Amino acid sequence: TVTSEEPDGMRGAERVDEISRGHVDTLNVSVGKLRSAVWEHFTITETVDRKRSKAKCKYCRKDFNCETKTNGTSSMKKHLEKEHSVTCTKTPGAHPPNPSRY
Repeated sequence: TVTSEEPDGMRGAERVDEISRGHVDTLNVSVGKLRSAVWEHFTITETVDRKRSKAKCKYCRKDFNCETKTNGTSSMKKHLEKEHSVTCTKTPGAHPPNPSRY
């Protein structure tokens, strides 16, 4: 449960700014774990209900929707490959096996 009192006294836009700078402890508390390698190349610019919803490419500043359930990171990954010749590979252990599949 997340309360309105943030651990270090920050809220809202300040949190998004901290996320953009890549502070791992802030990422896990405020918008969930960023497991995809594409997050090294994007800055979260907007959150809705403590979930990331928009991100900006660090190279060309293009905006992307990145809501977990509807958009995800596929379009951002394709953008990096096509426009910036950046290939993002999966991080080992980032996605633990789903026990319900076995």
